[in-house]
Amino acid sequence: MSPLPASVLDGLSDKQLARLGLKRKKGGKGTSKMTQKAAAKATATPAKAARKTATKKASATPRYRLHTPTLLPDSVSVDLAKGTITLKLGGVPENWSNSRYGKAVYQKKHSSPWSKLVHSLADQARVQARMPRQEQKHERRRVEIMIFRCAPMFDPDGKYNAMKPVVDALKRVLIYDDNPTYLKLKVDQTQVFSKPEQRIRLIVRDLPLPT
Repeated sequence: MSPLPASVLDGLSDKQLARLGLKRKKGGKGTSKMTQKAAAKATATPAKAARKTATKKASATPRYRLHTPTLLPDSVSVDLAKGTITLKLGGVPENWSNSRYGKAVYQKKHSSPWSKLVHSLADQARVQARMPRQEQKHERRRVEIMIFRCAPMFDPDGKYNAMKPVVDALKRVLIYDDNPTYLKLKVDQTQVFSKPEQRIRLIVRDLPLPT
C-alpha cells in the first residue's frame, strides 16, 4: 500500500499515479496496484516512445546494412566483335526449391522481381546491339553465369534452381528457349565476404550481332 493518504492520491493525475505504480479504480474512487509494464507504458513520453521504436527498428535491420554501401549497380555491355552480351546484376536470388512454403507459390512471389529486372536489362542490351527479338528458332547458344555469393554456397543443383528466373527472363529476347536444343547453360559460383558484394555476371555468347 502507498504511504500517502487516500485524499492525496485522489488529487493526483493518472500519470502521477502510474509513477507510483498505482492506477485509479473504475468509478474514480480509490486506487490499486498496476503491473510494471503497464506503469512504464503509462509514464512514457512521446520522445521516449520514439527512441524505443527507433532502437527496435535498428535491431531488426541486418547489421551489414548499417555500415556498408548498397548492392552493386546493374549494368549492360555489348561486344559486337565477339558476339557477346554481358549483364551484371547486384544481389543473388535464393534457391526457390528450398522454400518451406511450397515451391510454386514461393517462386511466383519472389522470382517475379528478378524476372522483370533481367528481362528489362536483356531488352536494353538487345536494342543497344541492334538485334531483333529472338522469336525464331536458332542454333545453340551459350549462356555462362557466375554467381558471387557469401556463405553458405549453393549445392550443385541449387545454383541452377536459383538461376531459373534469370534464364527464363532471357527467352524471346536473347534466346529462343531454354531447351538444350537452343541453349547450353553453365553456372559457376565463387565466394565473397559480405552481402553487398553479392552479384551475378551473365554472358550470352554466339549471338548474331551486326559488326
